[in-house]
Amino acid sequence: MELSTIETQYETQANLEARLIYGSYPEVVLTRDNSMRQEYLRKSVGRSLFRNSD
Repeated sequence: MELSTIETQYETQANLEARLIYGSYPEVVLTRDNSMRQEYLRKSVGRSLFRNSD
């Protein structure tokens, strides 16, 4: 439902494979370059995993 505000049903279907691989974070959905998606996810995982819990 949220994606229908920014793309057509056809575009949603066409982007399905990328969504299955990279997920649906807003930054990932709005980025069209796979290398930039990978970099964003790498940084996001790094921030989450290596956060200091003091």
